[in-house]
Amino acid sequence: MAVPIALIVLGLTWINKKINALRAVRTAPRRIVVFSLGMYLIVFGVGREGLKHLLSTALGWVLSLGQPLSTVLSGFFFALLAAPMSNMPSGMLGNPAVSRLGTPPWLIYANVVGNDIGPRFTPIGSLATLLWLYMLDRKG
Repeated sequence: MAVPIALIVLGLTWINKKINALRAVRTAPRRIVVFSLGMYLIVFGVGREGLKHLLSTALGWVLSLGQPLSTVLSGFFFALLAAPMSNMPSGMLGNPAVSRLGTPPWLIYANVVGNDIGPRFTPIGSLATLLWLYMLDRKG
């Protein structure tokens, strides 16, 4: 899906002539793209090999603590999960773990909020931060 849309956008920039599409493709941060794709592949593979089950077991223990402590701890749990691996892969692991537990509504929100806050803890937790650091490095 992404490739046809990228080709359409590339074609529109070619027709419009306001943006130099070839220059944009040449200066794209390939290292960050490769890093992100590698992270997604690793997280997907680890999730298939049992990390989702481990996460749902840990969340089940947190749920046994009762409200409101379990809400706060599960939010921190997802934030700490998202910090080293970014919010998208963490969400890819967190959503199935939450759905295995019968999805209490507040746990879904804790997953979303934790995955939004967590990437701010580390520089590699957010793709936007990686792109910003790349641009700062490029500009000296």
